[in-house]
Amino acid sequence: MALRITGNPDDARDALQNSYLKLWENRHALLNVEKREAYFTVVVKSCAVSLLRTRRPCVSISGAFIPEAEIPPETDGVADRDAIDKAMHCIAKLPDNMQTVMKLHIFKGLNCKEISELTGQTHANVRQMLSRARQKLRDYQK
Repeated sequence: MALRITGNPDDARDALQNSYLKLWENRHALLNVEKREAYFTVVVKSCAVSLLRTRRPCVSISGAFIPEAEIPPETDGVADRDAIDKAMHCIAKLPDNMQTVMKLHIFKGLNCKEISELTGQTHANVRQMLSRARQKLRDYQK
């Protein structure tokens, strides 16, 4: 999970180590936790997001292209690449905050809660931006 959030094996290891440290420091409270596995998952996720915030204080996703590594293997055809280029061109027309939210959601696979933690915006605001961005993308296609 930490690797999925950070996108970097070294950062994921750091997040995991930080979560072990946090669990160790709060070991006395673990006796009262009923669902320990869920608790551990939340701690790891929290440490990974915190690490991202410290390493990348400002989330900036700019540029209108997808790096080669992020294009799914089933999109090797020229027509597929043209569709991706067209989609990226439409996303580039969105306001910066909507671009950031859409790219984190689509290309990084983050959900609304993870995006809100990463960007510092409220969960409801992220959901609304995603909805409005999707609507704008539909309008651009017309």
